[in-house]
Amino acid sequence: LKVTSSSPDFETKVAETGKGQFKIDVQPHDTSRNMAATLTIQPEGSSKTFYAMARVTNAPAIQ
Repeated sequence: LKVTSSSPDFETKVAETGKGQFKIDVQPHDTSRNMAATLTIQPEGSSKTFYAMARVTNAPAIQ
């Protein structure tokens, strides 16, 4: 399984957790500002491509 981020602001890691099962870990390099990325997920030996979004947003203001 290959996972890439459209933004260098996010790091991705893939770990196989079982036969045909994977854990995708996505970590932002900085959480002090809003940012987003599209993750491209490509299974090995398959022509299918899947997409996911990763975002960092500010915490809502407490009133």
